[in-house]
Amino acid sequence: MNRATKVLFALLLIFNVLNAYTQVNVNVGLVAYYPFNGNANDSSGNNHNGILVNGPALTADRFGNPNSAYHFDGKNDYIRIADNGDFSTPLISLAFWYKTESSSCQNIIAKRSLVDDGTPTGGAQYQFFINHATLGKVASNIVGNKGNCKTKLTSNYIKTFDSFCETSWHFVVITFDGKEHKLFVDGKLRTSDKTSFNGFADCKSELRVGNWWNADLLYFKGDFDEFRWYNRPLNQQEIDFLYNNFQPQGIDFAIQRDPGSKSISLTSKATNYKSLSWDFGDGKFATATTSVQHTYADFGTYTVKMILSSGNCTDTTKKQVIIDRPKDTVVVKVDTVQPIVLKNVFFDFDGFNLRPESYKELNKLVKFLKDNPKIRIEISAHTDDRGSDEYNYKLSENRAKSVREYLISQSIDASRITSKGYGETKPVAPNDTEENRQLNRRVEYIILKD
Repeated sequence: MNRATKVLFALLLIFNVLNAYTQVNVNVGLVAYYPFNGNANDSSGNNHNGILVNGPALTADRFGNPNSAYHFDGKNDYIRIADNGDFSTPLISLAFWYKTESSSCQNIIAKRSLVDDGTPTGGAQYQFFINHATLGKVASNIVGNKGNCKTKLTSNYIKTFDSFCETSWHFVVITFDGKEHKLFVDGKLRTSDKTSFNGFADCKSELRVGNWWNADLLYFKGDFDEFRWYNRPLNQQEIDFLYNNFQPQGIDFAIQRDPGSKSISLTSKATNYKSLSWDFGDGKFATATTSVQHTYADFGTYTVKMILSSGNCTDTTKKQVIIDRPKDTVVVKVDTVQPIVLKNVFFDFDGFNLRPESYKELNKLVKFLKDNPKIRIEISAHTDDRGSDEYNYKLSENRAKSVREYLISQSIDASRITSKGYGETKPVAPNDTEENRQLNRRVEYIILKD
């Protein structure tokens, strides 16, 4: 494979990946979707509406939108959803957001018979729980199809003891593809296990959000939002799409820097944290300051991190800062002695009022002055030798003033422009022909030295 072919192949691969991402459709296989925007209704169109029990209260979602998630009190409230079989397909996925207010063991999602039928796990199908001392900080239990709903079925537990912030929103996805049971938290695969069964149990038992079952309720205390149930396994690309690199509110910071400087100023916009530290990306750190300044030893690109801690919570926000070298000053050499003639500047006959056709030429000078704000100039006007010396001085003086006044009217600072009339004292050609006299009747400018 030659180089051109390799490059083409790489471009095609990138295009296919990007195209595949744009083709993500998270509505395929969707059994139910609960956005909780003011109610517990199913927005998938399948009419699996939730029923509020003991009053879960509407609250703000992870973006701060009011009445867009449900809060559970940890005492007796929950949401119940009937299963007509749509929730008991062989393959499943469920995705949801939660934020807990308790370090106790809590069951967030349950699917099982709510009565004790005499068997240890009779009617059980699914359980998601958090903060169990031995079964995991975050854990999922899926029951397989080896048996029936009145016998002890084969189940598969997966768990992680990773610590997650108890006061932050987390995104959880559970998938089962008939072979493997997977647990994703905040877009990342945390744990998985091969199952001894190839299908999810078909029990058509009630689905609950907020507790487990009558003999062991384990009520959930916290917020819950964006609950989806699928009849198929989600893939990583779809999980990434749903997670969308969620950034918690209130953990942003600002960077200020003067171009060419090696120093930066950082200001935290964070709220609700116990401690704050900075990682400047060059091996240097700072702690316990909302605002901080730092100077780098060399130019380069650095990743700055703001690290917030609160209990077992650690939130890290990253931003890149480019410490680039100052650009070389571009010196434009300008002849400050040789006058520059302004062509096509016209006045009334024997007068000093500018004619409109002069504006095009003068606007070029306006642009030059705006592009070079430190330059000062002198406008000079000249005449031929016809007329008295006094008349020619007066006429040239007034013409120079007219040009100056036009430049000032175009937002050029008056202190940058002087004007002077020289009459017939500085001819550029002998006043012996009409052509030469026309050369002598002119307006010029020179750049003044400080």
